[in-house]
Amino acid sequence: MISYRKMLGQILPPLVVGLVRRLLPRAVKWVGDYPTWKDAEFCSSGYDTGVVFECVLAGARKARDGLVAYERDSVTFEEPEYVWPVLSGLLLAAARNSGGLNVLDVGGGLGSLYYQHLPLLRGIGLKRWAVVEQPHVVEAGKREFQDRVLRFHVDIPSCLAESVPNAVLLSGVVQYLPEPYALLAQVCDLGADVIIHSRTAFSLKDKDRLTVQKVSPEIYQASYPAWFLSRKRFYEIFEERYELLASFPGCEGRYVPGFFEGGVLVRT
Repeated sequence: MISYRKMLGQILPPLVVGLVRRLLPRAVKWVGDYPTWKDAEFCSSGYDTGVVFECVLAGARKARDGLVAYERDSVTFEEPEYVWPVLSGLLLAAARNSGGLNVLDVGGGLGSLYYQHLPLLRGIGLKRWAVVEQPHVVEAGKREFQDRVLRFHVDIPSCLAESVPNAVLLSGVVQYLPEPYALLAQVCDLGADVIIHSRTAFSLKDKDRLTVQKVSPEIYQASYPAWFLSRKRFYEIFEERYELLASFPGCEGRYVPGFFEGGVLVRT
């Protein structure tokens, strides 16, 4: 079993991803075609995890306490808004399990999508929403946010020791892992009824390209490795056991050297 403690340490803080998404294409660019993850890391500056995480934590507290409708990437919103393709996939998973929903949310921060969609999930028998994240996020999650439904884990095996998901959610996380296909293979092996991915970066030439993603210093001083994956290879991981029921464009739109897409896969 592959340990994702090290891999998940490479996931970007939600704030960085959110800033990039809201300000594309002006404030971000991708450069290079690096042979290895280490090469891309060597050409990256990284980011100040502590500063970013404090912003995320403050926003998540407001969402938890009902002071705002939801928090996304540290930004708080007064009015409810839902990611309908993701929500549809979750409801499908519940329907296939007599109304019960048990979610594994890889790279889910402090439960951002959980709190955002909770008003529409309360009536369907939501049993568990398990977030797999970096150790410092898990520590804060267990200390301030964990309850009977929302749980936090440093890797997938520790999640499975507590509950078995019927839906897996991968939202804007796969391309920031050093070994993205290893994660996809492990997720596929879980056998969940539904797998939902969103904001996944794909290559225009349908081959893997490893870049360094650079954010404008006016926004945030950061650069880090980022994949643009082969869409064909991505879905080949699942094709023997899952059907792609629907795909949908990512809110990032289409930018060189790739595009962003989501999908709902159903176990056959």
